[in-house]
Amino acid sequence: MRAEDGREFTTRAVIAATGDYGSPYIPDLSARAEFTRRVLHAADYRSPGAFAGQRVVVVGGGNSAIQIAAELGAVADTTLATRRPIGWMAQRPLGKDLHWWLKRTGLDIAPIRRLLEKAPVSVLDDGRYRTALQEHGVDRREMFARFTPDGVVWADGTKEAVDASSSRPATGPPSPT
Repeated sequence: MRAEDGREFTTRAVIAATGDYGSPYIPDLSARAEFTRRVLHAADYRSPGAFAGQRVVVVGGGNSAIQIAAELGAVADTTLATRRPIGWMAQRPLGKDLHWWLKRTGLDIAPIRRLLEKAPVSVLDDGRYRTALQEHGVDRREMFARFTPDGVVWADGTKEAVDASSSRPATGPPSPT
């Protein structure tokens, strides 16, 4: 992997789930260029097999990050790092899929995107992802403060070695809150 300043480094894995699928964005987290493990965007994630037995941090609290963390939790020691608690939303309110409601009301094509970008991220779930996170022991922690060459420093100052990190898709760079 090549850093913006031209330095090259190798990694085992980091999975970034920021930016949308069409425009993947890996945030410029403190000391990321020094991290010698794998950094991966959610758009490049294919399956959990490559991470079996590893220590993985998934960054983000949107649907893609949750789905990846739930899948990885079955084969890897997985932590979900987010800036705020996960906001869960029912996938099927009043017995119909949320996307049905959006289409029926016209909100799926309404020019309200700017308003939605300011809304807290909510994870659509019919219960399976929350259950998988619990069953696989995936923990959720406040976003780490920075990378180290072989891991991360959590907000409380604890250093931990990790093999990989990932980010969630979002509409752009994460907010500082």
